[in-house]
Amino acid sequence: LGDVSKSISIMEHFAISEIDDANELLNEEFRTAYLKNAQTIFQEIAQTTSNVAGFFFRLDPAFSNGTTGFYYMVGESGFESMPLTDLTKYAKDDKQNVGWYYSAVNAAKPLWLEPYFFPGVDIELISYVQPLYVGRNLVGVIGIDMNFGYLTKSIEDISLYEAGYAALLAK
Repeated sequence: LGDVSKSISIMEHFAISEIDDANELLNEEFRTAYLKNAQTIFQEIAQTTSNVAGFFFRLDPAFSNGTTGFYYMVGESGFESMPLTDLTKYAKDDKQNVGWYYSAVNAAKPLWLEPYFFPGVDIELISYVQPLYVGRNLVGVIGIDMNFGYLTKSIEDISLYEAGYAALLAK
């Protein structure tokens, strides 16, 4: 799990170092080039992070519309682009559809989300999400998804002496 938090820190550093003023994101040409560069860097980081099932960067709707950003999940031929949820079509307290975004925004710090099933994909995921700020301006949320089954299997495989076992607990 430490690899994931380190990878998010690297993604955050890149994402905020490329912007002098959050209002630059209002310019469509700048925003498009910025997100293309971010997607390339984030994918390279995700490919070198253990057990990544997906990665994303979503801009706050204040800078464009509710579907600006990217989301990639591991598919048969590597990372594949996924459809984006329109953040403006759901209430901010709708945990099922936009909880991953607003949980990070409300916490104002990185956090692990509870395990969940992603619609249309038959795997349980766990996500590490972080809000991005340029100065005091929220610019969006980044995150990495992990296959939760891999994590639970790894813990189940831990053997502690003859009768011991390991368990995974949430705070």
